[in-house]
Amino acid sequence: MKFLPYQARWIKDESPIKLYEKTNDRALTSAFAFEFLYRTFAKLTENIREIYPEIPIVYAGGVMSSRYISSRLKGDNAYFALPEFSADNAAGIALLAREKYLRENE
Repeated sequence: MKFLPYQARWIKDESPIKLYEKTNDRALTSAFAFEFLYRTFAKLTENIREIYPEIPIVYAGGVMSSRYISSRLKGDNAYFALPEFSADNAAGIALLAREKYLRENE
C-alpha cells in the first residue's frame, strides 16, 4: 500500500484513532500508522548518524518485519534481522538462545 501525498497532511494533526473515526477507512488508518512509524525510525536514524556516522545500525523487533518500513530504511551500514527473528521479540530471543545452546553443546 502506498501512502498518498494528499494524506500526509494528517500526520501532524491526527492520531490513528481520530483518523479512523473521521474516515472509517482501515487501509488508510493502517497506512497512516506505518508512515508514522517509518518517519519516527528515520528521524531516530538521522539523529544517530549525526553523532555516530560510521556505526552499524541493526533494526530488529516486531515492527521491523514490515517490508514497508525496512525497504525505506535501507542504507549504508544498516542491517535488518531476518523476519523469523523480528516477527515477535520473544520468539526471536528464543531462536537466538536455541542457536547458542546448540553451538555450545554440539
